[in-house]
Amino acid sequence: MYTYKDITALSGFQCLNLNQQRVIWDSLEIQKLADEGETKAVKFVNEWFCHAGIVALEKGGFLPDIIQKNCYGGIPHSFTDVEGSALFNVCSPIPLQKEISRHQPRVLHILKQHPGFYRVYHSVLFLGVDGQGKYITWEKQAAEKPFRVSNLGELVSEFSGFGWGSRSIKTYPSTEKNRLYNGS
Repeated sequence: MYTYKDITALSGFQCLNLNQQRVIWDSLEIQKLADEGETKAVKFVNEWFCHAGIVALEKGGFLPDIIQKNCYGGIPHSFTDVEGSALFNVCSPIPLQKEISRHQPRVLHILKQHPGFYRVYHSVLFLGVDGQGKYITWEKQAAEKPFRVSNLGELVSEFSGFGWGSRSIKTYPSTEKNRLYNGS
């Protein structure tokens, strides 16, 4: 289990602006409260899903315009862009490590291939490589599942055979208050 302190040393984390770092901090703190059964935190965690979590990070806060559970209305059209070529049928983290190690932080899209097109199935943020050589990621697993910090090897095992694409982090202007959770 990785802690917030563990990820603050990662080069990709250090490249995030303070609001983006705060989103990760908030998500992990809210997750702790949810794990302890705090009602508002459980509701908050259950409403968010993976793509909305990444957009919240890019916008610098958990904003009401992107909070609707599994609703793509608050997700910008360009969210699913992939830079370069996507890698399909990935069963090992090695090809991904080569692709993303030059760019930190990096949004990783897990792709489900269909005849003639692909759909972004899941999204995570690559934060950097820890002292043990593990490629560390932050994600909101899905609606009604936790925010977590994990590693690329775990994700590749979980999504073995899927496609993967990556892109730079986008920064969206926002005039709204950058924090929505108001639990304590």
